[in-house]
Amino acid sequence: MIPKGLTNFALLIHNAVEKGLLLFIATFLTLIVSNSSCASCYEAFFQTKISLAFAHHSLGLSIREWINDLLMAVFFFSVGMEIKRELVVGHLSKGEQRVLPLVGAVGGVVFPIIIFILFNKNYELNMKGWAIPAATDIAFALGVLALCGKGLPISLRVFLTALAIIDDLIAVLIIAFFYTDSLQLQYLWYVGLCVIFLSILCSKKIFSGPIYLVTGMIMWSLILASGIHATIAGVIMGLFIPITATDGSKPIENIEKSLYPLVAYIIIPVFAFANSGVNLSNLSWEVFCSPIVLGITLGLFVGKQLGIFGTVYLLVKTKITSLPENTDLKQFYSIAIICGIGFTMSLFMNVLAFDEVEEYTSIVKIGVLSGSLLSFIFGALVLKITQKTN
Repeated sequence: MIPKGLTNFALLIHNAVEKGLLLFIATFLTLIVSNSSCASCYEAFFQTKISLAFAHHSLGLSIREWINDLLMAVFFFSVGMEIKRELVVGHLSKGEQRVLPLVGAVGGVVFPIIIFILFNKNYELNMKGWAIPAATDIAFALGVLALCGKGLPISLRVFLTALAIIDDLIAVLIIAFFYTDSLQLQYLWYVGLCVIFLSILCSKKIFSGPIYLVTGMIMWSLILASGIHATIAGVIMGLFIPITATDGSKPIENIEKSLYPLVAYIIIPVFAFANSGVNLSNLSWEVFCSPIVLGITLGLFVGKQLGIFGTVYLLVKTKITSLPENTDLKQFYSIAIICGIGFTMSLFMNVLAFDEVEEYTSIVKIGVLSGSLLSFIFGALVLKITQKTN
């Protein structure tokens, strides 16, 4: 249960360790199951088709697709609300507060992509995964910070949170613009009408749970039919929830608190369990040294460090901006390392990029797990050293 009186930021930090542990347990269980005699049952279960029919329309998806398309839309709904709250009233509401995390996030996206391209530019199919090392898993990152950085200033946690939110926003834009194979424009017209309707409600500060729920379900089905990934519906819904309603209530704050246990303790671990399974029996140095695994592993572990810390260092040394009070560059370097824990979002990008190529999805998971594990171990070590020296 989430204690009363938690601020929005404390709500995000609350139980970060438990969230990280849940993800770790889900991944560990998946690796055990997918490398046991139950592997075929595991895969068969998630490939099981479930169909829903309404009037003259029907929708049939596998259990894994329901998780990736519907449950993750709820996760992205929480991401959309988080982005809006932070931009309007939170840690990104003022220009000077946005500079370091904004530039750091952009650097942390660009450098991993560059590293991935350097390794894979000659392999056309590999290049579909260019965005995989660009993501940061905020649950894991905050979990590591909570475990190993208890004595560090709160401003570092604020920076990490703000950076991860901007990182999520960039990931949403990448999904919308680069992982859409073909568009069915006739459905997008109706999506546009839904957006106009939501914008009117939001501008008038009108909030009704049933109205938003029905509109969200309609928009989700339309976006799914349009060819754009259905999780974008969740982001759009989140952005159009009013901060404060006409009756004085705070819809975003209330929904976030209600949704928090579902997202943190069910949706994300279930997603990890459904998508992180990989058969390790054929693991070899040849696999680890393949361009796609090297591109993802080094993109997460090296690219994130270079991109985030490099841009922060340049901004500070050129006096464009300054570090928050009571912080130093060593502490920011430790934050840059743990941002290389891509996991959830990287696995999600893997689903979008290589869903039809099973061999690639397995190899990519090795890269994601390797890069995230290296970032976790090295980041935890540097955090501990930094804590002692300060």
